[in-house]
Amino acid sequence: METVVGAWRRSGEDCFPKRLEALVELRRRMNLSPLPQDVVDAVLSSCSRDASKYTDHKEASLDAKQGLLSRAMAVMDALRDPPSIPCDNQTDIGLRNPPCEDDVFYIHGCLCPVEMEQATAFELEDDFLLSRYLRAREFNSHKAELMLRQCLQWRESHHIDHCLRRRDPTEILWQSFAPTDHYGHDRLGRPVVIERVGVVRPGKILKYLEKEDFMARHSRLMEIVLHTIEQARHRFGSHVTQHVVIMDLKNLSFKPHPASMGLFRQTIEIDQNYYPETLGALFLINAPSVFTTLWPMIRPFIDTKTRQKVHVIGGNYQETLFTHIDPRQLPKEYGGTCTKPFPSAKEIPSGWSAPPIAERRHAPITSDIRCEVLVKNADQVLKYQCADAKNQQHFYPESGADYAGRSNHKTQNFDGHSQNSRPSSSSTLTSDTLTHNANNFSRTGIGGTHRISNNEQNSTLYTNPYLQKLASHIDNALTTLVSTPLKQYQTAV
Repeated sequence: METVVGAWRRSGEDCFPKRLEALVELRRRMNLSPLPQDVVDAVLSSCSRDASKYTDHKEASLDAKQGLLSRAMAVMDALRDPPSIPCDNQTDIGLRNPPCEDDVFYIHGCLCPVEMEQATAFELEDDFLLSRYLRAREFNSHKAELMLRQCLQWRESHHIDHCLRRRDPTEILWQSFAPTDHYGHDRLGRPVVIERVGVVRPGKILKYLEKEDFMARHSRLMEIVLHTIEQARHRFGSHVTQHVVIMDLKNLSFKPHPASMGLFRQTIEIDQNYYPETLGALFLINAPSVFTTLWPMIRPFIDTKTRQKVHVIGGNYQETLFTHIDPRQLPKEYGGTCTKPFPSAKEIPSGWSAPPIAERRHAPITSDIRCEVLVKNADQVLKYQCADAKNQQHFYPESGADYAGRSNHKTQNFDGHSQNSRPSSSSTLTSDTLTHNANNFSRTGIGGTHRISNNEQNSTLYTNPYLQKLASHIDNALTTLVSTPLKQYQTAV
């Protein structure tokens, strides 16, 4: 019996010539490196099944031929339409490494792993990325170019490329009022995102934040989605170019907030304009009767292709979900058998207040060197460490009126657990301490912290005199740090 992936790999060849031409033209329009002519010839010969149309360079090495074949197959896979799951879940999907219960992929909220913070999500030279924009515009290279350039302009103006380099300082608020989790994969290997939309109360969130914060949060979520799709493609096969969303509408308010429709429309616009062709399927489960009234108002904002991917289901959703997602990849709350944590929404901590707008928006990373400093008083530095921009750094003052309310600040590891980041009063700056900190530094999050760089010693962040003095000392030390190996740093200090 032919597998789903096998059938997909043998599909779409009739469309290859036109789509390949569009890809080549889009690369030219975007001033990208052209596809090698050998790759183009290999793809076209595969379409015609006429080997005589492809010139085999006998003088080429075996590695070169294998590289050519690999690139040609990748181009063909990128140009194919994504596969779909048949109604009969007994059909063999044909994944090379099927997901199992022991390694269910899980991210709580937007607490992305460190490898995502260090990666580049938007690589223009990627044929899979370019094909998404071509597919969204029916492989019209001119329209795809306009769409892609508008996306690049949006990413630059909103600093999207940098958004995963920092923790979201409002993470606790979103996990309390709008819980979302990346949980497992479907039967095709596509990442699954579970959004508990029914418990979202925009009115409560807007007491702390602004409407723009919703879009900043959603773009952060989608950047993580791009990474999870890429990781799944490397693991399960090149057919994985999309993700799956489960929206739980349980407890949906019968009286929606006035801002709800506008926020939903903006979210749809971001997905359709800047993250096209990333949605494989959307399951709206536990849909109450009130949603039947809202759905006709929502449908016009969704393009026709996306509408075909939407499944509106009531409370009896398990059979439909299990057709697309193995129960071993779902939490028990939704009828699955996986024991991975799936925390419920929690109340916002008493006394919590939103950080300043500048800290809540995506901001560019401007310095290559950053430091983490823990101080006991104005005269003694207890811990001092530096790393490049790929790692995340913190500044935790032990006292000071400028940081009232942050004296009990805790950092979070990338596994989501808290740990006290303060040293004891007897801490000292030693070679061993520096080495230990450097080895463990990449595991530390940055939510709700201040950073010190060599360009920020006069920043208005440091209105406290002793902090200004300390920042000046740090700036002087940075010059030495840049060229001083870690083991020799104790001498430099």
